[in-house]
Amino acid sequence: MCGFIGSITKNKLSDTFIEELNNLQHHRGPDGNSFYRDSLKENHITLLHQRLSIIDLADGSQPMINMDKDTIIVFNGEIFNHQELRRDLISKGYEFSTNHSDTEVLLYMYTEYKEKMLLQLNGMFSFIIYDKNNNQLFGARDRTGIKPLYYSFENNQFYFASELKTLLKFGLKKEINLQSVSDYLSFQFVPAPNTIFKNINKLESANYFIFNIEKNHLNIKKYWDLDFSEKITDKKEAILRIREQFSSSVKLWSLSDVEVGASLSGGLDSTSIVANYSKFSENRIKTYTLGFEGNLKNLDERKYANLVAKKYNTQHSEFILTEKKLLNELDDMIYHLDEPYAGGLPSWYIYKMMKGDVKVALTGSGGDELFGNYNKSLIYNSKLIKLKKVLSSVKGNGFTAMRNYIKYPKGFFYHKYFRGDEINNILLTNGFRNPEKIIENLIVDSSESDYKNIVPYIDFKMQLPEEFLNMTDKFSMAHSIEARVPFLDPNMIKLVMSIDSNIRIKHNDPKYLLKESFKDLIPSELINKPKSGFIVPEAEWIKTILKDKVEYFLGEEYLIKQNIFNKNIYKEYVIPHMKGNKDNHWQIWTLLMFQLWYEQFMEC
Repeated sequence: MCGFIGSITKNKLSDTFIEELNNLQHHRGPDGNSFYRDSLKENHITLLHQRLSIIDLADGSQPMINMDKDTIIVFNGEIFNHQELRRDLISKGYEFSTNHSDTEVLLYMYTEYKEKMLLQLNGMFSFIIYDKNNNQLFGARDRTGIKPLYYSFENNQFYFASELKTLLKFGLKKEINLQSVSDYLSFQFVPAPNTIFKNINKLESANYFIFNIEKNHLNIKKYWDLDFSEKITDKKEAILRIREQFSSSVKLWSLSDVEVGASLSGGLDSTSIVANYSKFSENRIKTYTLGFEGNLKNLDERKYANLVAKKYNTQHSEFILTEKKLLNELDDMIYHLDEPYAGGLPSWYIYKMMKGDVKVALTGSGGDELFGNYNKSLIYNSKLIKLKKVLSSVKGNGFTAMRNYIKYPKGFFYHKYFRGDEINNILLTNGFRNPEKIIENLIVDSSESDYKNIVPYIDFKMQLPEEFLNMTDKFSMAHSIEARVPFLDPNMIKLVMSIDSNIRIKHNDPKYLLKESFKDLIPSELINKPKSGFIVPEAEWIKTILKDKVEYFLGEEYLIKQNIFNKNIYKEYVIPHMKGNKDNHWQIWTLLMFQLWYEQFMEC
């Protein structure tokens, strides 16, 4: 697990500037950094790497160069089936200089298979390969977007990095993409391939690019998609295969040359990981749980986590959060997230707790999206719920709501924090793509008619990579922790999505198939407890602990100076909420988090 930075520029980067770049991502790789430089006519190629040593501690340094010195790689992530791939390459005549480096395996997989290598990789990754023979860069991101890759192609120069803030160091103009602001207001994150800046993009999950250095040409292609074509129609078979595959996935995704820990929330996903990990771990598992006090006490699930810790005799640690502690590091969270984000924040402290204790953490991300995501598809399957949604929207903005419903009859029902018509009233500039259209296009792309399949398709394209996995990467790496997500093993995804949707999901029993698969491993108290999650009390904070920030950043004077949002936001959203006449906390929180990001990234 690491970070990388690179560029193709007309001027050679100085050693001093390279050191400054490395320092910006030092948290991603505190165990070492190095760089590679090459010149090709008027182009100067620079590759930088920051290393967090996890596998092959002695020989895995990067940038790594093959024996022929014509292929160079910088790589962030882990390839968990690298030993199997190495054996295949050795049988084809390849010789390795490292003991068991997965980075060197990637180098020779590229030599042998080029882009066809990607479907053979089981792991989480983003990487860039400099192919000197073909005068090109080859870059890729894993299937579900666990690891990030930002890039900018401007003035015939190409830049890329593991974090957006690093690209700004190259002097790129910080011009906000107002379409991205519109999307953020709808979803609380910025969907790929856009970022919050006009001239910086994210490579989408399951995509690769080839950049022709001589021609200054960038070509991007998708190499993988969710597949629902295979059908397992027997429940017993589905349960048996889930048990076998998930145990295999946890074992594979916990391979490491350093100690591995596990976050333990007291929920089904993290408990399933700890239960399966305990089968083959040679040492007592280290588990970590957040506890909550004060106004956050309703989030506390320590009693459930302790049941699991006791059952599996883990070496258990707790970190107690109060409102003051949680908000005390809000600025640091915003800095490391790179872009505006208004979702959950407490998991920051899980990785803070682990820092210095372990380098690798298993987490339950992806479990929700695989197993129904707590009835998200129900709104599409229930005529009554759909009718209520239409009537509720029409009540506030009749003509516009009906127009959007008619124009985007599928995308209309996806949850949005601001509707398209609201955004047109909030932003000073109008005419942006409707959030309903984004979802409508994804539904069409899925080629599915079953909403129990459509919803995970949307989740895997939107919320999972660009919200949850982005947050997991940024928060874990801020504390030099490698977060691994065994639910997102490609074989696990393929298996679960091949199960008939009526077996995979029951609307009256969320996550029932996961429960059935591991009911003998999970304490009975956890099986039927309601889903809680990290939902913090933003509504109350806006009226109390964050009131001063709300009044300043959403006040008319600041909004006029900023010149992005309508100056009436305070009157239309904040005052009714403060008086208790209307619950606008999601809208206010979404706007406030944007403003706090803006202060850090645009006013510095």
